[in-house]
Amino acid sequence: MNRYCSAALLALLLAVTANAQENENSDHEVMLLEQVASQSGDDASITASDEKNATQQMVDVIVERTNKFRREKGLTAVERDKKLTATARDFARYMARTGKYGHRADGSRPAQRAADHDYDYCLVAENIAYYFNPDDLEAPEYADWFVDGWIDSKGHRENMLNKHVTQTGVGVARHDPSGYLFAVQLFGRPTSEHVEFQVINKAGKEVAYRLLQDGESKKFTLPARAGMSHTRCFAPQISLESGKPLRVERGAEYSIRAGDSGVELEKKAGQDRDPSR
Repeated sequence: MNRYCSAALLALLLAVTANAQENENSDHEVMLLEQVASQSGDDASITASDEKNATQQMVDVIVERTNKFRREKGLTAVERDKKLTATARDFARYMARTGKYGHRADGSRPAQRAADHDYDYCLVAENIAYYFNPDDLEAPEYADWFVDGWIDSKGHRENMLNKHVTQTGVGVARHDPSGYLFAVQLFGRPTSEHVEFQVINKAGKEVAYRLLQDGESKKFTLPARAGMSHTRCFAPQISLESGKPLRVERGAEYSIRAGDSGVELEKKAGQDRDPSR
């Protein structure tokens, strides 16, 4: 049997940043897999040792293939994080136990689940999938199906290739009576990697500047001799109303001064290890 014939993958994704969480649309859907729920008991997602080994194999393959995919696209690999891994594992087990499938199947958003596991985040993104096939496939084949499905889906692929994420956690759970497998892939960037910088107005008059990030622009106005401290999940660009944008560096101070041709932007060295991230 073709292993894709009876498989199901929903193109669902959610990327949450700490400073946009409150503005997030509350619309959502939860799929009810009655075949799973009708056979589920309280311990439905608790597997025997051999099943535990198989799901761990799947987790390993998913992480390895995801990093291989990132490197092929010129991105750095993401590192496994214990808290993100626990978050992904527990949510996969929840879906396997209840038969509810969706990013908010348990009533929480991905970022909230991560926070409940003490992951101090500035960015969280999640991919999920479920799979059913009566064929007796090996664990790596199941893992390949999940990864291939995510790569072939635009939104999931964007999560996998997000240049700002630095950590990952993966969980896989199986509901033995039905044969359904549930996979959760989390990506994160902790607040310890956020970017702090300052802008100081030394031009002797009110000035305006902009921060540019992911195609969006936000304007800030500073009175004379005033300053602004910024904290961002990842480095934006900064520019005056006219002039070439500069990539912000962690810990840098940007001074706006009066020059021969108008106001100019001057930077003191920052501490950024990799300003592209």
